[in-house]
Amino acid sequence: VSYSNQASVLNLASNGQTVTLYAVYLFGDNFKLGVVTSFFCICTLIINFLFGKFCKYSKFVFIAKLTGIFSVLCALIFVIIPAKSTFLIYNFSYVTIMQVIWLVTEVNMFNVANLNQIKQHYQTEYFVIREMFLGIGKIIGTVLLIIISMFKNIYLLNIFLLFLTIGMAIMNFYVVSLNKKLFKK
Repeated sequence: VSYSNQASVLNLASNGQTVTLYAVYLFGDNFKLGVVTSFFCICTLIINFLFGKFCKYSKFVFIAKLTGIFSVLCALIFVIIPAKSTFLIYNFSYVTIMQVIWLVTEVNMFNVANLNQIKQHYQTEYFVIREMFLGIGKIIGTVLLIIISMFKNIYLLNIFLLFLTIGMAIMNFYVVSLNKKLFKK
């Protein structure tokens, strides 16, 4: 049941590092990087507020489908045309989409943890396994990025980014499936 949550933590751990590498590569100096990062942090705050204020649980399936398709399209555009402008579009979609995905996944994680059978018998194990996958995801993502950086080839980073983005889309479909099976509201 919690595979979508485990997939999300594996993917989120690597994708954040990849976006940071692209920002450093494209913008170079610390001031520009700080401006871009600050702008997208503000976007994240706004998305959190809007999601919490207006998003209804019944819309999670639609949101998951929409964000999955949109994230793959933005990543493809950036990989095909790697420029600052397409990076900003991808980064905006990454910040907003990943925040929405994370919020939907977190809600699902706690909903799954509160299912009677898990709550009564396996709640501790559920959260331990989730945290274990988060740690494994961070290690795998970091090792892969270190290997990619040794080759100093932006095309390998593009392939890695595309792989992660497709993984996000697949994760979205697991979230949709989980919502349809367990939380019919």
